Amino acid sequence: MAINYALFENHLTSDPDDYAAQVKITGSADLEVLANRMIDQGSTVTKPDILAVLEDAIKATESCLLDGYRVQLGGLCELFPRDGCRRMQCCCCASPACSGLLSWP
Repeated sequence: MAINYALFENHLTSDPDDYAAQVKITGSADLEVLANRMIDQGSTVTKPDILAVLEDAIKATESCLLDGYRVQLGGLCELFPRDGCRRMQCCCCASPACSGLLSWP
């Protein structure tokens, strides 16, 4: 599947031919979608077991973040606490310049 994006005029420079790309989000995937994808890719683990492991991984990740650890999720992204324990920074490996803040429940 391809990542779709749009080009917008870059107002941070004076060059009229300077554009910035912005990824167009095509949807959202929750734990159910991830579990279904894993099964579709040939996992022999049952969906309830996959969901249980994913939920446990989220709890363990949250615990590590609250203890001040940087959490590396298999090269997909790194999570680390920032600005107190109610917000965290997500740095995606595909985009080293990523600086989006995620809400923390």
